[in-house]
Amino acid sequence: MHAVVPSHDNAIMHPPKKVLILYSFHDQMPWQTGFKKGLHHFLADQHGQIALYEENLDATRFSDHETNRHFYALLLSKYTQGSIDLIVTEGGPASDFLHRHPLFLQKVPRLFVNPSPEVIHTVHEDKHHKILAVKGNLSEALYQIQTIFQPQKIIVAGETKTDIAKQLVNEIRTCQQKSQ
Repeated sequence: MHAVVPSHDNAIMHPPKKVLILYSFHDQMPWQTGFKKGLHHFLADQHGQIALYEENLDATRFSDHETNRHFYALLLSKYTQGSIDLIVTEGGPASDFLHRHPLFLQKVPRLFVNPSPEVIHTVHEDKHHKILAVKGNLSEALYQIQTIFQPQKIIVAGETKTDIAKQLVNEIRTCQQKSQ
């Protein structure tokens, strides 16, 4: 848990908002670190003092049904209704996990950041559910790489086992071909 510690008097008058972050992988990944920093800054600006509670699904290593069942039981033992003010998921696996467990802290508002396509199509935004789908500007990123570093050759490497990964690799290749 990471928290900005308020003064004793301020903490009594305005207790920190408690935010549970469900990471799809783990919070030491470079983009996870940036995500956490940005989320903390945004929430502190919006709501004042916040306390972040972080859970890592580690979906790359543990994606089987039995492990997910145990992870859900762990969350149930750690968090109760009223213990969290907002749940934020980061990435597809975390959004899918929370979507498959709608009774988990069901009255707590949820922010799905970069959710899976299934969640985008099935979760309807309302006062309790918000979706923030961030799409990278690959053509601009490739242009910046070429402008700043002026490489002689760009090699695209990526896993293509999933449809989303295939789409991303193909989009990068298409952008590269257009920029030549």
